[in-house]
Amino acid sequence: MPDISPDREDIAVYLDMIFGYCDGLIPFRSFAEKGADSAKPPQNIWLPADAAIDKMLDFANNASKQKSACYVIPGTVEKNGQAKGTDIKQMQVVLVDIDTGNTDEKLATLASYLPEPTMIVESGGITDEGFAKLHIYWKLSEPAEGEELQKLLKFRHHLALCIGGDTHFKSAHQPIRVAGSIYYKYGNKKLAGIRKHNNQEYNLDDLIEAAEFLPKPNNTPNANSFLDFNDKPSIENILTTKIREGGKDEYTRFESLSSVIGYWLRRYHDGVVIEEQAWEEIISFNHACVAPPWPEDRLKYEAKLLWKKHIEKYGEPKTATQNHSQGIGSFSLGVLLGDESPMPDDIISPRLLTPGGILVFGGAPKVGKSDFLLSMFVHLAAGLPFLNFTPPRPLRIFYLQAEIQYHYLRERLQTMQLPDDAVKLAENNLLITPKTDIFLNEDGVNKTAKHIEAAFTEKPDIIAIDPLRNVFDGGGTGTTENDNDAMIFFLQQRIERLRNMINPDAGVIIIHHTKKISRNQFLEDPFQAFSGASSLRGYYTSGMLLFKQDMECSRRSLYFELRNGKEIAPKLVNKENGVWIEENIINERIANQKHGKKLDAERNRKNDVILSILAKEAIEGKIYTKNSFCELFENKSGLGSKDSILDRIEVLSTKGYIKFTKNIKEYIDEKCTSKFGLMCTQNMEFVTSDGEVKPVLPTHYKHHEIGTLLPVKDPNEWIIYEEDAA
Repeated sequence: MPDISPDREDIAVYLDMIFGYCDGLIPFRSFAEKGADSAKPPQNIWLPADAAIDKMLDFANNASKQKSACYVIPGTVEKNGQAKGTDIKQMQVVLVDIDTGNTDEKLATLASYLPEPTMIVESGGITDEGFAKLHIYWKLSEPAEGEELQKLLKFRHHLALCIGGDTHFKSAHQPIRVAGSIYYKYGNKKLAGIRKHNNQEYNLDDLIEAAEFLPKPNNTPNANSFLDFNDKPSIENILTTKIREGGKDEYTRFESLSSVIGYWLRRYHDGVVIEEQAWEEIISFNHACVAPPWPEDRLKYEAKLLWKKHIEKYGEPKTATQNHSQGIGSFSLGVLLGDESPMPDDIISPRLLTPGGILVFGGAPKVGKSDFLLSMFVHLAAGLPFLNFTPPRPLRIFYLQAEIQYHYLRERLQTMQLPDDAVKLAENNLLITPKTDIFLNEDGVNKTAKHIEAAFTEKPDIIAIDPLRNVFDGGGTGTTENDNDAMIFFLQQRIERLRNMINPDAGVIIIHHTKKISRNQFLEDPFQAFSGASSLRGYYTSGMLLFKQDMECSRRSLYFELRNGKEIAPKLVNKENGVWIEENIINERIANQKHGKKLDAERNRKNDVILSILAKEAIEGKIYTKNSFCELFENKSGLGSKDSILDRIEVLSTKGYIKFTKNIKEYIDEKCTSKFGLMCTQNMEFVTSDGEVKPVLPTHYKHHEIGTLLPVKDPNEWIIYEEDAA
């Protein structure tokens, strides 16, 4: 068994992170590890939060000798002997214990929604899937007590439920293994080591807000338990609000569907809509706003019951008319199950646009929709993939756009960095109209169909309309895209009719604007943002939204909603050197973005200050090792603690801004024991007491990948390893 002892430095850092701001006593406990061949009884000690390190190290060493585990309750009590949940008075960390499954994947999920953890500890255990068991901590800027403590406990239980962690931490007195102590289970002796640590501190409410959007398991009770809902929404709100199963929203699925069914049955009864339109609206709401949707037979059953009650109370319908469709086809269950013929090729794979489908692409004005579409259409017309969306072959595309005039359209295309090979392949496949004033009324549909037939020698694969608002015709005077009946009329009698006249299997892409909704509403359900009637969402086969969360950042998020395929995960896209690219979405902050930017700026400021001080001090005849610099400049120039300064120096040396010289005697007479030597920066000059100016050239550098100190090959060549954050 390897000779491993408790790590004093890890224990000190760990205790400061968990108890640095707390008052009172810390309850520690040691007990025999499973399978460790130890019969020692459990031992408990209580140590002051402000002076625990030395005694705690002795306690950890004794536990290690006895092959016992060393645990701590991550909260303080008032008196010796107290360790019940009701005894815990203060806590200053939020934690989650991930002890099952793919812990790296779960950690990545947390990183996508919550800010960076203050500490990650590998507790020593291994999951059945072969991953290290992890303890994840977020340090708070002040201890939680009273009601705030109860909120913290509730929150860490919520985190455990969402991420598949240990739910025992709902209890305040649940202990956890001390980082820096020894793990002994089943004879596997190893250090419970700190994988990662920084000095970040957070506000509890900010963490709770960020965690609202964590994916939640179906059995999570009251997913919105940190929010209060009081006012009952109107039918207008119900028609545009997504409702989930399990009573997670202000209405249940039954209540919302009953309201919507009753609303459309009343409109049918009053003669406002025909029966088919009422039923289509109910179906559309069920698919667009109910998660998961009700089965259609249950919808019909509920509608019949409500209709029967309505007739009994108000009599037969007044002026409603019937519109029996002609040429309806049907297929038996046997035929559908027995048909094993190949599926038709997607127009844009995977299932973004299918034959006969409608894709609605939305975004706020000036977010870059037109530029994005032009680039996408050129690639598709050339038969090339675009952001991993693939056409089966070069596509023929007709782009009816009603916003950009001819000269500005050609200017935009000519300034776009389009690949030469794509342009050559697409030049005869993509037809674009300059700004047009045509409305897609009956006459406009006929004129557009004739133009398309004359423009293409073969049937087009895609008909794109940009934007919906500029060509909309709802079939009556004064109708707008905000009216559900008018929207259904436009889609059925204008868009579908145009497609059927040209190519029934063509895909239609409609570009649409979005309305202003709150950030929380958008992140909960992005497609609520589409402007106008909710019936549009119930009608299309796929939706795509381009969203720019920060107007100062060039990155955009791309969201998808599919009816005919598997869910497509959101994408993070950017335009670099005129080319649209996909970036790793894990690198994008989702929560606390403004706070994160402030922290980034503060880190950059500290980096600049450290480099500036090193250069200035050298001119004054002073040069430093890492440790001496950290100790001397602690809490000076806004650099913070020596640990914080050391963190920045490690980053700067990894990136190559700081290197090291072991030619010690050229600059100082004293003996230097640092294995790194003295720090130096690019073009650094040292002025001796005699006024002689000496260039400080590095002899060693820290390797940016493995962290090892290696000799410099050429001291005059200064290499920086600053990688793009994307």
